[in-house]
Amino acid sequence: MPYYKHIIFDLDGTLTDSKQGIINAAIYAFKKMGIKNPPVEKLNSLIGIPLQDYLKINNLILDTLIDDAVAHFRRYYSEKGAFENKPYPGIMQLLEEMSNNGVNMYISTAKYEKYAKVIVDHFGFSPFMKDMAGADAAGLHASKTELTAKIIKRNNITDLKHSVMIGDKDIDMQAGKNTNIDTIGVTYGFGAMEELEKEKPTYIVNSVAELSDVLCKK
Repeated sequence: MPYYKHIIFDLDGTLTDSKQGIINAAIYAFKKMGIKNPPVEKLNSLIGIPLQDYLKINNLILDTLIDDAVAHFRRYYSEKGAFENKPYPGIMQLLEEMSNNGVNMYISTAKYEKYAKVIVDHFGFSPFMKDMAGADAAGLHASKTELTAKIIKRNNITDLKHSVMIGDKDIDMQAGKNTNIDTIGVTYGFGAMEELEKEKPTYIVNSVAELSDVLCKK
């Protein structure tokens, strides 16, 4: 039987390859707001954080215009971007295997929860997930630690020793450590190996197959 009884997944870069839809939505919003597209490496850093935070961190627009940019982003994303996306190969089989073994699964995502639910339903993840926590409409309450803690509290998860946070970014690893559960960093997503190694996760895996091995054989 799997060692972990409670698995909390990140969404973007862990369960699905959502890069194309997010980047296209951002470019659409930048065009509408007259913002020059940032370099590719900076565009990639948009994955996994609220657009509001991204715009502030990179000082791309006046604070008073952020809401307008977010509205453009969401317009494109709700119509097209959410579906310019695909599960990583092997993810559905992994979820099925964990479910068959009685593992409780959850999603903690900085994505606007409304859109996260659309994606989770669209790809058929919903039957496997016990709960999900995402950002609110204003992009607030989107810290991974806060969202992960919400899942733990809301579902009365007390067996922290047999619980794990899985994600592709440093904020996912920090969320696990801050809530006293194990962490698994995945390198097939959008985070760099160096970014994950710095956080000293319990495991680092390079593919969904390796992730399955860790979850099923520990």
